[in-house]
Amino acid sequence: MLIKSFFVWICFAIVLLASTAVAQNTARIAGFQAHLFNSKTGALSDDMLAKGAPEMGNVPAGDFASVSTFIVVKVELGKEAPIPQNAKVRLVATESSSMSFAVKPKKESDRIILDRTSGLGPVNTDGNTYVGFWLASTGCKSISLKASLLGLKEKPSLTEVLPFACYE
Repeated sequence: MLIKSFFVWICFAIVLLASTAVAQNTARIAGFQAHLFNSKTGALSDDMLAKGAPEMGNVPAGDFASVSTFIVVKVELGKEAPIPQNAKVRLVATESSSMSFAVKPKKESDRIILDRTSGLGPVNTDGNTYVGFWLASTGCKSISLKASLLGLKEKPSLTEVLPFACYE
């Protein structure tokens, strides 16, 4: 009986390790969403990175009047995959040094406005989890987003640009 229990425990451990290895090999950053925070109403916009979204020009003074943005990073782990131990998402948001359409563009270096790491939350039935990050003081300069998965053998990453612009 002791040998049978030991054998069952060993099989369970092998299956658990194999499923964690599969999750680590298939985990990936699958995309971004960007939601403007309306300073006048407190509402979040639709996804500004979605197909057909309006241009992001004059956002601080426009119809939606936003000076901050909520970023959502989608992580795909696979159906029924466990969350890999120690897996985290790192988001680095870098603001461009120049303003689009500026009459006299200033020569400055790009500025990191966010460099934050967050653990993964529960996974839905499709094998996805979402991690949110807040960007303060957004609106006239484009922002490059780079999300990376940490704590895995491979370090998959994805980049996207928020094309903010001010026309004055």
